[in-house]
Amino acid sequence: MPKEATLLYLTETTVNDLDARTKLYVLCLGMVHLILERELGTTCDIRLFRQIGIVASFIDEHLDDLNLDEKRVLQVSFDKLFKEIIECTTFPKFQQIVCTYVETNNLNFECSKLNISELFLFIEHCKKNDLAEMLGDFGKQIIDCSIKKQQVNTTRQVRKLLKIEGALVCSLLENLLKKEHLANLKFCNTMALLVECEQILNLADDSLDAFEDKAQNTIAVNYSALHGVKMLGYLGKQLLKTFAYFPFKFAYYTPNLINYYLKNK
Repeated sequence: MPKEATLLYLTETTVNDLDARTKLYVLCLGMVHLILERELGTTCDIRLFRQIGIVASFIDEHLDDLNLDEKRVLQVSFDKLFKEIIECTTFPKFQQIVCTYVETNNLNFECSKLNISELFLFIEHCKKNDLAEMLGDFGKQIIDCSIKKQQVNTTRQVRKLLKIEGALVCSLLENLLKKEHLANLKFCNTMALLVECEQILNLADDSLDAFEDKAQNTIAVNYSALHGVKMLGYLGKQLLKTFAYFPFKFAYYTPNLINYYLKNK
């Protein structure tokens, strides 16, 4: 396990050994990588995108597993926990802090070595690039969205929260890429494209999970069957919106990203 504050990326073999959920997140970040390289006309290190995929999967999965009371406890204790984490400089100490928090609060977290290691290294990467404060704000807002999503009772409210989540995720990605790519004249337009693409993926995921979310009490929307239909409607609108904003890019990336997914799933 890493003891130095240096990035340790996955190998191709390790990616193939990931569980289905994590591999899907890594695959989605691979699509982001594909778009960025083509649009910016430059080479981006895909290893960092894979790391982001693992961290995102880990955080999303465990937030979803928390009940409302556990999320509220995390929300209240987040500032203290994040301060301890951000001041930590070695992996063993970091692992101890996370595991102690999980055990103290009786959380159902699977703190695998891969997940904790990648989370530590990602945070170190953010600290190195002066993004620690931004990362803390992002964490608090994501927890807040997760709590609100479990309390809302209309599809419209769910859609609104998905937009907020998408904006937060894309803002984090933009900040991670700014240092290296902000001078690129196509950077802002590329980020605008990625915002719309993220909304498509988010809506597609929530549309497919509509019935499961209701069954697991992840959301409180009534009439789950109708909720699923409405989510598909929002997905259709988002596809049309993206096509209207980026017709040629939409026509190019739709078949290519589908092929990328089928080839790498």
